[in-house]
Amino acid sequence: MAAIKVRKRCKDFRICGLCPAWMTCFILLAFIGVSFASDEPQSSFSGLYKSDAIDLDKDGLYDSMDVAVGANAVASGYYEVTGDLQDQNGSETHLASNRTYLTLGADTLILRFYGLCHPGAFYLRNLTLRDDSGRILEHLDEAYTTPKYTILDPIPEIAKLTGDYKDHATDANGDGRYEDLTIDVEVYLFSPGQYTLTGYLYDQNGSDVAWSIDSRDLDAGETLMHLRFDGGTIREHEANGPYRLGNLFLSGRNWTIDEFARNAYNTSAYKFVDFAEPLRPMYEKYISGVGKGELALTVIIKQKVPVRSGAFSFDISGINIPPISTPLAVKSSKLGYSYNLTGIYMPSKPNNFTVTASSVKNLNIGLKKLQGSYENSSMIWKGKYTRIWITTQAEADKNGTATAMSDLLSPGNYDAKIFGDAAKNTSEVDLTMRLEKKLMIDGRFSLAINTSGFPAGDYAMIARALNGSFCMDEMAVEGLSMED
Repeated sequence: MAAIKVRKRCKDFRICGLCPAWMTCFILLAFIGVSFASDEPQSSFSGLYKSDAIDLDKDGLYDSMDVAVGANAVASGYYEVTGDLQDQNGSETHLASNRTYLTLGADTLILRFYGLCHPGAFYLRNLTLRDDSGRILEHLDEAYTTPKYTILDPIPEIAKLTGDYKDHATDANGDGRYEDLTIDVEVYLFSPGQYTLTGYLYDQNGSDVAWSIDSRDLDAGETLMHLRFDGGTIREHEANGPYRLGNLFLSGRNWTIDEFARNAYNTSAYKFVDFAEPLRPMYEKYISGVGKGELALTVIIKQKVPVRSGAFSFDISGINIPPISTPLAVKSSKLGYSYNLTGIYMPSKPNNFTVTASSVKNLNIGLKKLQGSYENSSMIWKGKYTRIWITTQAEADKNGTATAMSDLLSPGNYDAKIFGDAAKNTSEVDLTMRLEKKLMIDGRFSLAINTSGFPAGDYAMIARALNGSFCMDEMAVEGLSMED
């Protein structure tokens, strides 16, 4: 019967005989309202909601909320629900998501919202249900209003140090010397997210021996974070343990400090001679000549780093940015820093420090900088104090390579910790560090490249003419391979 109706409409509407058969059918089906979309039912929200306030830190005040969201699943499988919870004044908005397995029929997904602090009712908005492939099944702009809650913590606790610590030294290559000293720090996280732990190692006289940093995305609950202190740095200090872990900061996203311990833990009684000799030669490499034009100068340093317990960590201590010892004048602006030397001008950009790691899952760079007043060269400072920060974690691509870059490093003296998770079944990670500057040369010049603090790895320098404008009458390079 349906076939007869289709033919009848074809005759009534005099469809051109030149039209292909498939086009004719398409036009007819569209006209009579035949839908090409699937009529199969799909999973959706049931309209049932329930909220429960939670006191996670057991201080008698609510700091989090679970919102139960009812759903009707047409097939068993994994689903994801996301949503926003906003207070009645619009002054705080919390995000939550949950991927869970639902059984066929009516089921419930739980959204947990952390860090609630303003009393009153809350509004569940932007509620979205997705299947396991990420396809949106249903979206609600306005879903639910909770009852009013009055006993909320005005300063909710997000994370805390539990006070449990453990130290252990690692001899990765079996030569009888420790490459690093690791302190495991137990933390309890009331909220999932990215957390950063920084700490200092002090000798028995209270002098600073080394520093370390760990930063990861973590789930809520009890977990371990790891501070790995470089064995070469401990050896250089020439002081025996036990060492004190102090000035320990646990920070959440945006460097909000969640907990601080001035004197956290004392390690076992290590001897400094039991740690590996540092492989950081301190010397300069000179470039000199006479010329005119623009050069792109790139210093490349390569290093292999062993993997321990699925992770890698590498320390660089006391590097200079820019890596130059030649006396220079610095001019700063909102675009960066430019430098004047005899016969050379270095504009503010490019000022890139790039790290690439292969055979990894991710890459982090922690930086500690000596701050203060800058005078004449990178070796003269006034009003010293320390600043610590970390780059955004770089995730590896499908080939296991991750790259992190900064192009606005201010001039000064830095310590860097390069760390992350290694790829599966990897025993060694290849690091490549690149420092890039543009040189505008006019006449005779002499430039001392300061490689102090960098490892004794493979070095190379590439000098490349820009815009075909460079003319070099003479050039001498000491201590580096040279490419043009």
